[in-house]
Amino acid sequence: MSLKWIKSEIEANKYIEKTYILEHNEKYCIKAVSTNNLHVPLSDKERERFSWYFAKESTRKLRRDGTVYYNNKVYQIKKWEKLYN
Repeated sequence: MSLKWIKSEIEANKYIEKTYILEHNEKYCIKAVSTNNLHVPLSDKERERFSWYFAKESTRKLRRDGTVYYNNKVYQIKKWEKLYN
């Protein structure tokens, strides 16, 4: 944006909304082969297990020995040195 002499946040937002997005879409946009909606509805069995398909998050504390207790099980976390070497 410095090449366009844009110095403020307001100018940057105007440039992005009015120019950049249009140019970007024109350059990288790929038209869909079909305009029909090809989504498939869920079956009754899939609806019953719907919540299973999504990840669940929970907060846990990491112990000094690198273990986490979750769902009546203890999980060992790899040491940081092994992850980054």
